[in-house]
Order: sequence, then structure tokens, then C-alpha cells
Amino acid sequence: PWIAITDPIDLGTTDSVVRSMSAQQTTPGNTAVFYYYRAANQESGPKTVEGKWTQFTPGSTLSSPPAGRFVQFKIALLPDGTGERTPTVSDLSFTYQPRLPPPAVSSVPLMV
Repeated sequence: PWIAITDPIDLGTTDSVVRSMSAQQTTPGNTAVFYYYRAANQESGPKTVEGKWTQFTPGSTLSSPPAGRFVQFKIALLPDGTGERTPTVSDLSFTYQPRLPPPAVSSVPLMV
């Protein structure tokens, strides 16, 4: 298989949650594409996010997605048995929900 791994993508806030992912792909003949992602609040090294890879199917609902500030994607492209046909992925997109800070407290009543 051919493997492509993205650089970590900074979502801007810790504990953000990826909600959905979609992809444009072609899979001629007996080819296949497998998708994975992982998320963490810190990068574990240059161009790496620590964490277990979780497989997903584009367009499906993610159950218990990991939360993190950084997300990374991996795509495995499997050619057919002859190697003459290969799948392609032309687009990968995702939506996420940032972890919002608690609302600011403007006043607190005092009990005397």
C-alpha cells in the first residue's frame, strides 16, 4: 500500500473534537482506500501527533472521537493485485468543534 500522512493541523484550542470528515476518491477495480486520524493536545515530535490511529469512513458519524488541539490524518491507498490500477484521493475535509472557554462572570451576588 501507499501511505500518506498529513502534518499536524493546529485546531487552535485544547480538547477540540473532530465531528465529521469527508473525502473525494476514486477506487477503480479492486482498489481500496482506508482512512485514519488521531488527535492530541500536544505534538509528540516534529510533524507527529501522539496517539492511537482511529479508522474512519468518510461521511459517517464518529463515535467517541478523541479530543485534542492537534489532529493528523493518514490515508492508505491499496492498488489492485496487478498494480495496474490505483485509487486516488483528491480532497479530504473535516469539521470540528473547538472547546470553548466558560462564559465570563460579570457579577456575583454576595450573601451576607
